[in-house]
Amino acid sequence: MIIYSIIFYHARRSSRRITPSTSNTMTTHIPNAKREMKLAQNMIMIETLYAAAGVPLLILILWQVIQVNSPPPESLYLLSMNSISVFSTLMIIMLFCTNKQVKDIALNYQHAEQQRVHRASTVNRQQQMLQVIRH
Repeated sequence: MIIYSIIFYHARRSSRRITPSTSNTMTTHIPNAKREMKLAQNMIMIETLYAAAGVPLLILILWQVIQVNSPPPESLYLLSMNSISVFSTLMIIMLFCTNKQVKDIALNYQHAEQQRVHRASTVNRQQQMLQVIRH
């Protein structure tokens, strides 16, 4: 959380250095406000996913501190380990979806791959038809 606060602080500070100090119109501040809002939203989503991943582990730790004599159920151990994996995957998907440049590259690659497969299947069909006609 501290690291994300530092990142947000530096992003705000750098955007204030970029804007002209002589102009007080709202139009000069809107792009930076949108950028800062997007950055804050992404950081909040990341922190929420980190917190959600840690909740089962926190419950497990608290269980062991509060009830020393009774061990937690085995399913809680499995849930805590799986939640870390699941939420890490969700975080990667969220980062992929929020990064427009990466998303555009991946979609263009997928589109080019589909066209390549379609062309190859069309060529195969044409060759098969020629073989049928020859025989």
